[in-house]
Amino acid sequence: MATKKAAPVEKNELLFQEVNDKIAEIGSDFATPLTDDNAVYSFLCECFDADCNKTVGLTLRDYKRVRARPGRFLVVPGHIAEDEKAIEAHDGYWIIEKPPELLGRS
Repeated sequence: MATKKAAPVEKNELLFQEVNDKIAEIGSDFATPLTDDNAVYSFLCECFDADCNKTVGLTLRDYKRVRARPGRFLVVPGHIAEDEKAIEAHDGYWIIEKPPELLGRS
């Protein structure tokens, strides 16, 4: 995916985060001691591209780690704008961070 200049957090990025939060909530409701640490869930890519429909697979524990810090987004590898920073690169997903001035929320 071609990169572009980062823009303030777009509605689609926040919407995808809300959907992913709901997926994690439902997954937590149905998790058992046998599946809690190992079950992989499909989450939406939270990149800047409103037309992106890619998903990434990770455990609930890993998803909660992404959400632990505001301004971090879960994306498919390479789905990053110029001004965003890749915080962690994993097999199948990256955790990126928008600059604080682009978050529009403190």
